[in-house]
Amino acid sequence: MNRSKENHKNKKRQRQLKRRIAIVFVLLAVVGGVIFGSVFVSAHGSSLEDPVNYKYYKNIEVMPGDSLWKLAGMYMSEEYDSRAAYIKEVVQINQLTSHTIYDGQKLIVPYYDTDFR
Repeated sequence: MNRSKENHKNKKRQRQLKRRIAIVFVLLAVVGGVIFGSVFVSAHGSSLEDPVNYKYYKNIEVMPGDSLWKLAGMYMSEEYDSRAAYIKEVVQINQLTSHTIYDGQKLIVPYYDTDFR
């Protein structure tokens, strides 16, 4: 009879041990999944991030009434601190010696777009 009680206790201990081991594995799997998921999400970024803006250049013809100030208003975006900064770049790109432009003159103007071409 004593041996029967010992066998019963041993079986009970084995079941408890198996249950504890199973719980530990489940917890490890959950923790591992959370860690993997957080690393995966941070590596791929969030869809809430700002879109990437690509810089392009466009050939334009100066029309009557155009000025560098007006062109800056048409093509400039938030990547530039000011219209003056945009105009400075247009002057540099086109190797202009002054800020005066003429009807029919061809200019290269920079602009940004989220589409990659």
